[in-house]
Amino acid sequence: MELCNAIDNLPLWLKVILALPGIDIVWVVYRLIKSIAKKNVLGIVLAVVLIIVGIPFLWLVDIICIALKGNVWWLDWPLEKVGVDDSAPLFFAIVFKNVYARTRGEQHEHHRGI
Repeated sequence: MELCNAIDNLPLWLKVILALPGIDIVWVVYRLIKSIAKKNVLGIVLAVVLIIVGIPFLWLVDIICIALKGNVWWLDWPLEKVGVDDSAPLFFAIVFKNVYARTRGEQHEHHRGI
């Protein structure tokens, strides 16, 4: 995680250089380390998949994200916001929470049309 903190504190121009084709592997490793540190199973699996299939296009996504928000995009969702207190992937927690609520006839606030 220290590597991720060091990369987060780099100047913007250096982050953009690290996102260029061929060097973008730094950001792929960054995503993997960040997911491992947070015990995010979905993030780990996705990071490994992106190592294999994301190389041709991921550098462009990274440059756009760095330009817009100063860092690359990744899955940093807090699990406690959906009522999950372990390392279960957030995606599944949201899906199961919504399915459970629908089977009980409940609606979430964003579905009520308030």
